[in-house]
Amino acid sequence: MQKSEQMNICMSGSDSVLLSDSERAAGVLAALNVFQRHGVDVSRCAMAEAKRAADGLLTADEALWCIIWDDAQTAAWRAATIGWLSRDVDIGIALASTAS
Repeated sequence: MQKSEQMNICMSGSDSVLLSDSERAAGVLAALNVFQRHGVDVSRCAMAEAKRAADGLLTADEALWCIIWDDAQTAAWRAATIGWLSRDVDIGIALASTAS
């Protein structure tokens, strides 16, 4: 039997290890809310963002998905670091694979 692979949003970046479990959960939830509000597939946004990061030529839809990814990343960062004295940290979102 073959295992299916599922992609989940996770907090990423070199400083993400500083996040508590509740901060991490708040960040992921904030990002999910952005994707849900826009009614877009998270994996399409992640693929468009990866294409943009590699300087690929984007379609109009991909450009919109990149903007939504940026919005989700900002929402996650703000939710995860609320109350921190310093916000000069490397924290963002990524998709992580989990086998189910």
